[in-house]
Amino acid sequence: MNDKFWDLKKAKQDKMINGALKIFAQNGYRHASTDEIVQEAAISKGLLFHYFYSKAGLYTFLTEYSARFSLVELSARRHSCS
Repeated sequence: MNDKFWDLKKAKQDKMINGALKIFAQNGYRHASTDEIVQEAAISKGLLFHYFYSKAGLYTFLTEYSARFSLVELSARRHSCS
């Protein structure tokens, strides 16, 4: 994952993650454009590429982030049900 991204304020991270997830979910990888992603996240294209270098880099980051988030949530639920 991109360590520089984690230096951003949480609100900016959330805008970028949620905006990108929304556009990829609506359009699929092939049809999602970085223009739509930056518009949804209300950031500049330069900022997006500064942290993720490419659409593929962003998609890879989101895939890993989503997997880790799911594991944390499942673990927390498992422990709360015990």
